[in-house]
Amino acid sequence: MALLAQVAAASPTPDLSGYLAVAPGRDWIESGQSSYALVGVITPQSYGAWADDNGASERALRRGGFVTGYGRAWEQRVTRDYLSEFVLAFNSALGATHWYNDLKLFDQTSTHYTKDIPAISTRQSVGVEWTFSDGSHEYAIEFAKGNLVFDVTMDSLSTDLAATTLALAQTEFDKVPESGDISLTSNRVSQLPAWIIGVPLSVLVVFVAIGVFVLVRSARHKPSVLASASGPQMSPDGAYWWDGAGWRDANLHAPPGAQRTPDGLYWWDGTRWRVSATTPPPPGVVV
Repeated sequence: MALLAQVAAASPTPDLSGYLAVAPGRDWIESGQSSYALVGVITPQSYGAWADDNGASERALRRGGFVTGYGRAWEQRVTRDYLSEFVLAFNSALGATHWYNDLKLFDQTSTHYTKDIPAISTRQSVGVEWTFSDGSHEYAIEFAKGNLVFDVTMDSLSTDLAATTLALAQTEFDKVPESGDISLTSNRVSQLPAWIIGVPLSVLVVFVAIGVFVLVRSARHKPSVLASASGPQMSPDGAYWWDGAGWRDANLHAPPGAQRTPDGLYWWDGTRWRVSATTPPPPGVVV
C-alpha cells in the first residue's frame, strides 16, 4: 500500500496548470502561496494543510485515488476582489464524482449559504453564493468532468461576481476533452518493483462518508476582507488597512484605534509592529 501511495503522489502528465483559466483582466495580480488558497502543485499534504481539518482531507484524498492537483490565485489591484481556482485529478471518474458530491453537499448546507447561482450546464456542477457577517460575498462553482474536479471561487466586498465566476468555470470545462478522462502517468513508476505496476490502483478507491469536508470550505478565508482579532483589517500584502469606507496606505497613516507602544512611535497591525514615524524602533521592538 505504501508503494501504491507513491504512484498516486507522483507527478502527472500532462501538466494540470493548463486546464485553469487566467484572471478576468490585466488589472489582476497573481498571488503566491498562502494560507488562503492552494497555489502550485497540490499534494495530499498541502491540501490538508490548507483545509486545516486535522488531517481528514489528506487521508480522504489518499483513500479516494487522488493523483495530483494544481491551483492558482489572483487579486484585483483596486477593488481587492479575490479569485482562487484549483483542479484535482483522480485515478478514476468514480473518485472524482465522490469528491465533487461531498463538496457540493457542504457548499449547500453551510451556515454561510445564501443561494444557488448559475453553474455549468452539466449534471455534476454546482454554483453557490455565500454571505459573511461583514457583508462580503463569496461565489463558488465546482464541477467534475471525467476524473477531474474543478473549483473556481471569487470573493468581493461589494461586487456581484456570479457571472464572472461562471465564465471562468466554463472556460475550464471547455478545456477538458469531451471524453473527460485525462491520462495520468507517473515518473516514479519505473523505479518501483515490477509487480507493483500490475496491481490495480482501484484498491485505493475507498471513499469516505458524506460530510468529511465540513471544515474544508471554512479554510478558504477571504484575504481582502479578513480582519484580525487583535489588529485592524489589513490587505494580504500588509500595505493597506481598511477604514470602513476605503483602503488607507499603512506606510502613511496609522489606524486611529490601533494598539501603540508607550512612546506612540509604533502601532500593531495584528502580526507585527509598524513604524508610525521615521524614528528607529526602541530596544526589544521587532518591526
